[in-house]
Amino acid sequence: MKKTVLAALALFLFAAPAMAQTVRDKKTCMQAIEDVKSGREDAAVVAKTLAEADDLIRIAEHLCTQGNFVYADTLLQLARGMLANE
Repeated sequence: MKKTVLAALALFLFAAPAMAQTVRDKKTCMQAIEDVKSGREDAAVVAKTLAEADDLIRIAEHLCTQGNFVYADTLLQLARGMLANE
C-alpha cells in the first residue's frame, strides 16, 4: 500500500505544475490544511489509511511554510481523496 501511495505521490508531483492551483499563498494553504484536518475526523477509513493521510497532511503543512504551494496543494488533494466518504 505504501508503494502505491508513493507512486501516486510521484505522479502527482510531476504533474502538479500543469494542474490548476487552488492554493496561492500561505494563508489559503494553511486554511486548506485545516479543512482537510476537519474532514479527517469524519472519515470512515482504516487506521493505516488514516496514518498515511496524516503523513501527507504533515508534509503539506511543511511545504506551506516553505512556500511550495503547488506541491502542498497536490498532497492535500491526495489526502482528501484518501479520506473521502463515498
